[in-house]
Amino acid sequence: MSRVSSAMRWDITLQWRQGFYYVCVFAAIAWIVFFSQFSKEHLQYLLPPFLLLSLNITTYFFVAGLVLFEKGEGALEGLIVTPLRTKEYLISKTTTLTVLALIENLLIIILVYGFGFELLPLIAGLVLMSVVYVLIGFVIVARYDSISEYLMPASLFIGVLQLPWIGYFELWYPQAFYVFPTQGPLLLLKWAFQPIETWQIMYAVVSSVVWVAVFYVLAHKSFHKFITKTRGV
Repeated sequence: MSRVSSAMRWDITLQWRQGFYYVCVFAAIAWIVFFSQFSKEHLQYLLPPFLLLSLNITTYFFVAGLVLFEKGEGALEGLIVTPLRTKEYLISKTTTLTVLALIENLLIIILVYGFGFELLPLIAGLVLMSVVYVLIGFVIVARYDSISEYLMPASLFIGVLQLPWIGYFELWYPQAFYVFPTQGPLLLLKWAFQPIETWQIMYAVVSSVVWVAVFYVLAHKSFHKFITKTRGV
């Protein structure tokens, strides 16, 4: 675990140097001001899809920033010849960004809504959504070396991941979005504020775990294909 701890210290330091924490503070203040205009009844309905959007910044795009910085500075060449394993690298990125996203969004919810929510499904939804976003973000960014190459495909993909909004607001058939990896965590976030059916809870947990496993495997393969091999190691 010492290698993971060292990797996490590196990631936290890098996040601080890149100004990620300032971005989180600024975003949190902006969202708190915005949501303070709504009643608690409205927030019960609005907060779950808001979290679907909010979490992608702190996870999906932040992991891209970290990886692109490491590539640009040549840090990955040093990392891949150290004893640090691929799974430890991914665990570090996923853990640090998930904790950051969890703290930021819990503070937003508590300050605008109070404590009248179900804590367990809220934390589960935040964590699972964050892990999914980080892993997908890594799979995408691993193949690019510059922000200009990365931005267009990344924006298109994150747009697709946001589509469960349509089902949440019942603008189209909600069942059509149950194939999306973000649908399970969104249901857990909804459960934190509104009752949902038992089968939806079971689906949310099982599908989220399955998607985490799928994207972990893809992230592991992406690391070796686009980072290790392309750097001649």
